[in-house]
Amino acid sequence: MKIKKDWFGMFSSTREYARSIYVREPTEEVEKRIWTKRIKTAGVLMAALLLSFLYCLFQPSDTQEILDGYVVRRQEQEQSLAVTAESNDGQKLWKKELELIVSDRDFTEKEKENLDGKTKKYLESELLGENQSLQHVDKPLHLPDSMPSTQMEIHWTVEDTYLNEDGSLCKEQIPKSGVDTEVTAEASWKNWKKIYSFPIHIAPVKWSEKSLWEKNVEQAVAKQMEEQAEKEVVKLPETIDGKKVRYILKSDEKSYALVYLVLALIICLPVFWRMQQKKEQTLRREQLLLDHPAVVNQFMLLLGAGLSVRKVIERLVSEYEKKCQRGGKKRYVYEELGVAMRQMHDGVSETKAVECFGRRCLLQQYLRFCSLITQNMKKGAEGMLAILETEAMDSLERRKEHALQLGEKAGTRLLFPMMLMLLIVMGIIMVPAFMTM
Repeated sequence: MKIKKDWFGMFSSTREYARSIYVREPTEEVEKRIWTKRIKTAGVLMAALLLSFLYCLFQPSDTQEILDGYVVRRQEQEQSLAVTAESNDGQKLWKKELELIVSDRDFTEKEKENLDGKTKKYLESELLGENQSLQHVDKPLHLPDSMPSTQMEIHWTVEDTYLNEDGSLCKEQIPKSGVDTEVTAEASWKNWKKIYSFPIHIAPVKWSEKSLWEKNVEQAVAKQMEEQAEKEVVKLPETIDGKKVRYILKSDEKSYALVYLVLALIICLPVFWRMQQKKEQTLRREQLLLDHPAVVNQFMLLLGAGLSVRKVIERLVSEYEKKCQRGGKKRYVYEELGVAMRQMHDGVSETKAVECFGRRCLLQQYLRFCSLITQNMKKGAEGMLAILETEAMDSLERRKEHALQLGEKAGTRLLFPMMLMLLIVMGIIMVPAFMTM
């Protein structure tokens, strides 16, 4: 258990944040809850970091080596290399930065012949697609635009009356007796280029029941759209070939933008936590400063009425809790007084509880106020009211100064919006003037 305590309490800033914001909750439990969430997030980030490192580590390098200091090996593709030429005559060292363009190696005549044979064989086998022969084509042709394991580019030319660019058949245009046509492929790679022609015979189309129905659907819908071109509402055909038809709108492709957004938010969570922590601690400090004069005045009045310090704290905490039950806002100074009251109920002396209250507030004003209270508790109540009255006046003056500082900060924040409004007004005035010139 001690290990866990040391682990979750390793950052004093988080411990202080947990104690100051969640006043009435056990500090260790709050701190453990905070760090449990943060460690889970850190684990996810560390896993992502490890995977990224392994990917970069095992990714093949494209570095081009210079053999023996002056021999460059050509690669499969043209490369641009940043090279430093050096020369040393024993007395001076000369250097020159160069950009070396290393083009890929051209094919020899023998390599061209081998490539020609492989390409022709590859195209003949791929062009067939699902057809049994080029002399009986009744299914779409396959027109590859490249050849595996090469950087070859292949461009096809087809008879657009009977074939589409993707190799599919224009079934409506094919005669009942079939038709002879030709498909041409132009293959090129580096200094090699070759044109291949493949005569084919497109067989008469045998419409299946499904294909015939699909064709009739397209024609019926196109006819209906043409007939209702001037109408606001288009009524699609309800029956085609004696069969009822129902139309379903195809949904758009799913977008994963939200996934990327959530991932970015997860990565930025530690920054958000830190910003939220600082913001809440700043608000707590501002609230404690503003509430200081009121607390001093309440202590002065209740002590003057004859109540002890313990009774004063119990009275203030009781009134605060009643306000919270009626929907009042959380006030950190009274939360801290509630902790002091609980300590006194647990057996802590009034002097010790008041001293702890001042230290928890982390402000010089409260440390001074608690010091005055504890000193007078030890020496006696004589003169305490006069001292508290002086402290109340001083705290009121400090509150006025603090209010002025807050006003100056607010004015500084409003400076940019005011400048922006000024530029907009100047633009509204000047743009029409320039347009009329």
